[in-house]
Amino acid sequence: MEHEVSMKIPSLGLMSIMMGCAGTAGEKAAPLNADPLLEVVSPEDGANILVGETVRFLAYTTDAESGPEELRVSWTSDLDGDLATQTPDSDGNAGTEVSGLSQGAHRIEVGVYDPDGGQAEATLLLNIYDPGVPPEVVLILPLEDDYAIASIPFSVAAEVIDEDDSPEDLEVRFRLLADDEVVGEPCASTVDVDGVGRCTLTTDEPGLFRLTVIVSDSLGNTASDELADFEVIAQDQHDGDEDGYSEVDGDCDDDDDSIHPEAAEVSDGIDNDCDGAIDEGTDSVDDDGDGFSELDGDCDDADGSRFPGAEESLDETDNDCDGVVDEGTAAFDDDGDCSCEGGVETATCTGSVSTSCVVADLITGDCDDADEDIHPTAPELCDDVDNDCDDWTDEDDPDTDEDGDGYSRCGGLDCDDRSSAVSPAAVETCNDVDDNCDGRVDEDEAEDATVWYFDSDGDTWGSSTTATACEAPPSHVIRSGDCDDTNPSINPGAVEVCDEDDTDEDCSGTADGPDATGKLTWYLDTDGDGYPIESMTITRCDPWGSYIAAVGEWDCDDSRAWVNPGEAEVCDYFDTDEDCDGEINEPGSEGGTFYFRDFDRDGFGDASRMEMLCEAGDLVWYDTVNNEDCCDYDGSANPDATTYRTIETACGGYDWNCDGSETKRWTHTGSCGTLCGTSTGWRYSAEPDCGEVGDWLYDCDIGFGCSRDYSAKTQECR
Repeated sequence: MEHEVSMKIPSLGLMSIMMGCAGTAGEKAAPLNADPLLEVVSPEDGANILVGETVRFLAYTTDAESGPEELRVSWTSDLDGDLATQTPDSDGNAGTEVSGLSQGAHRIEVGVYDPDGGQAEATLLLNIYDPGVPPEVVLILPLEDDYAIASIPFSVAAEVIDEDDSPEDLEVRFRLLADDEVVGEPCASTVDVDGVGRCTLTTDEPGLFRLTVIVSDSLGNTASDELADFEVIAQDQHDGDEDGYSEVDGDCDDDDDSIHPEAAEVSDGIDNDCDGAIDEGTDSVDDDGDGFSELDGDCDDADGSRFPGAEESLDETDNDCDGVVDEGTAAFDDDGDCSCEGGVETATCTGSVSTSCVVADLITGDCDDADEDIHPTAPELCDDVDNDCDDWTDEDDPDTDEDGDGYSRCGGLDCDDRSSAVSPAAVETCNDVDDNCDGRVDEDEAEDATVWYFDSDGDTWGSSTTATACEAPPSHVIRSGDCDDTNPSINPGAVEVCDEDDTDEDCSGTADGPDATGKLTWYLDTDGDGYPIESMTITRCDPWGSYIAAVGEWDCDDSRAWVNPGEAEVCDYFDTDEDCDGEINEPGSEGGTFYFRDFDRDGFGDASRMEMLCEAGDLVWYDTVNNEDCCDYDGSANPDATTYRTIETACGGYDWNCDGSETKRWTHTGSCGTLCGTSTGWRYSAEPDCGEVGDWLYDCDIGFGCSRDYSAKTQECR
């Protein structure tokens, strides 16, 4: 007969006890001893406990034949060995608190034993784990000044940082709260590769809410962030077209930002200012009721007496809206000579048909308002007509010798009666005037004629060849000094430039001088290694001495030709920065040693993580020349490992000693030999894989045949 023991189920073993106690015929049978009862109260099977936390072990036991003080309860871990042995209290409770349990999966075996050999056992699994670093979360959307609109979904997003978990193992949850009560439906999402989780929320209720986000990792660690006083406004309070007015504020079309209570009314058949009237005050509406709107030509739609076709009167008003005031009256200059008739009706002129006439300058007394050439200020002409309305004509009019030079423009020789300097007796000068009235203007013999210089190349600078005239003759200019009158780019006004031909462009007598443009900056290269220093420069057209052009990189030591950005870094005793990168003996320097990364600090390095270093430790964790580690993230996994384990390495698998294979600790099958002698081992050759639990034969009892006792056992490997 086989029997197995599990948590909370007592092993009575009545049959084996009866058979083991049977005597010869006629003998009195010994009384039966019942096994005690056992119930594990805490911890729960499969419980997860943080590393370092105290674990409370508690079991309840009772026995039909023995009191609690006669029982013994023991607790054992397959990783840490014996944990405690106690006597139950008077109520049958046996408990202990244990701290410092090893990290990993523990198989805890608890047993209770009475003084007569009765016993009961139970097994539970307990996981001691390191929760790692909790995640961090920051709410990034909406922003602090953002708001949402009731019944319209809005986006929420949060950025998550977690050093231990992959993004797909994280979940973010968003909620809106009012007085700690959830409003609307929460939303949740995973975290994308950029570390951001996002979804949308909606609520039909306007108001101020608290927007929260919570992130959870695979081990139950959480972090949260919130935005207090997040506003959700009613749809009719939302300024949809962003014109400064919502429907509540009187906006009659919240989809058009040109329509609101303060908008200007325009002629478009729409109530632009939301006052209930359409196009009022615009050019398309007859506001004064005279039958004409502005579009019809009404020049004053607030005055019913002014409209196209109205009779013009002397009132300084455009009565007929033709753009002219008082036309046809005695106060109006109808011929455009800046004079009106005037008289009894008016002593002033109110306007002119000519836009060139200034109203303030108009004068009365026009003796012919139909002829623009006849008016009080007109010049008197030699035409037998009283042109200036002063009752005098031609040479009889003193106005025909206006300049008082003794020559009248009528019957005389004065060719310009407006200037006393112009007459047959005057001297000719360069002024675009025929001063001496000989019919010629600014002749070369003029008193103040100018000397001009011949300019053959057209650069406005002349040579030494000259000509005298009032105006410049063809190919002559006012200035001289051109040192090459065959080249228009060479003259005193040209800019001196750096050039290979050393040309004197500005005719200064020197070429490529200090005032030349296009000069370059040259940098000092004392050691001649082709790499200059940035701090020592000269500015010239051409290089000079040890100064060379910039090459894009700078020498950090211009006294040694073997130190520059083009050199390779070398491991040296003097710590020289040969390649001028600001680092000395950095990883990869020539002459170094290959070191392997020992991330888990167990003395064995990762063969795939190798760096050439001048000294061990020049790069963090790269300090060993051994490269035999098979899992550099687990300090217990290395070639020196000897312990068999029931959990996988941090890299996965059970190859703890890095020999390339997973070596099982127990591979034999259990059996009951002669006289039920026990050979412990696995049941029926059912050898479990590493870390898996199987049935383990631990005892054979003599009865009707051999009674086999099994318990659960975890396969260990290395």
